[in-house]
Amino acid sequence: MRAVFDVGSNSVRLAVADVKNGKLVNQQTYLAFSRLAEGRAADGSLTEPAMLRTFQAVQSLMPHLGRLPRCSEHLLVTATAALRQAPNRRFLMDRLEELCGVPVRLLSPQEEAYYGFTGALAGSDAAAAEALVLDIGGGSTELSYFHKDRWSSKSFPYGCLVLKDHPDRLGHFRADLGESLSASILKEKRLIGIGGTLTTLAAILLGLDTYDPEAIHKSRINRSDWLSFMQSYAAMTPSERAHIPGLAAERRDTILPGLLILDVICSSFQLEGYTASVTDGLDGILLSNLYAGSEQ
Repeated sequence: MRAVFDVGSNSVRLAVADVKNGKLVNQQTYLAFSRLAEGRAADGSLTEPAMLRTFQAVQSLMPHLGRLPRCSEHLLVTATAALRQAPNRRFLMDRLEELCGVPVRLLSPQEEAYYGFTGALAGSDAAAAEALVLDIGGGSTELSYFHKDRWSSKSFPYGCLVLKDHPDRLGHFRADLGESLSASILKEKRLIGIGGTLTTLAAILLGLDTYDPEAIHKSRINRSDWLSFMQSYAAMTPSERAHIPGLAAERRDTILPGLLILDVICSSFQLEGYTASVTDGLDGILLSNLYAGSEQ
């Protein structure tokens, strides 16, 4: 049995699974919103309330580990953009390490993209060479793909929480995107979308009252669908937004910033839609050799 905590910029997730013959079985995934990246200082420093929320989110999910040994052969705690970029991250990391019994592993942007890519591919029928994996998080956005038989990734410090707090940065993102990637490299790719923004959009468009990963997984979302939703959503009152099936209360103020990121990417590279995937970086990590004693 293996487990991994993903301490993200917007939420904390826990996945627990067995690995048999290179595949995950009996997998259970749990979520707690924490908004670690909310209200960050200009230098990326995290606020005390945000760190406390995140500690409490991890603490609330601990019972789901059951009798799983608190050692690096069985448990990993990984963290992404918000903690990675924070000068004062040690305060939270020390407390999480004391709580969980294992060190916190800060994933580099390349590692974050890689595990997202391998996790998405594990649940897809797309060949690695034709896949373009997009992960829109709270604090960053990753694109990963193969080009000339080599895996590549690009990470941008713009996520749905970042753009919620700093909407002026959308223009910076558009400029950075254009300077970093060529449309000719990506135009023949199949876009696979992972992360809360993109699976939430699928749930909304499917009209799901309760989260249904089987319905969401591999659903096709077209650009015309999200443009129509964005227009309608922008005109809604808070009360109307509260009654949208598939949209969690904690995502009501981040769904539009996240979809703006999606649309900038798709309009920049002439991509007409994406396929939603509920297999993502958590799956990639669970299948990885990061666990002590696993084959290197």
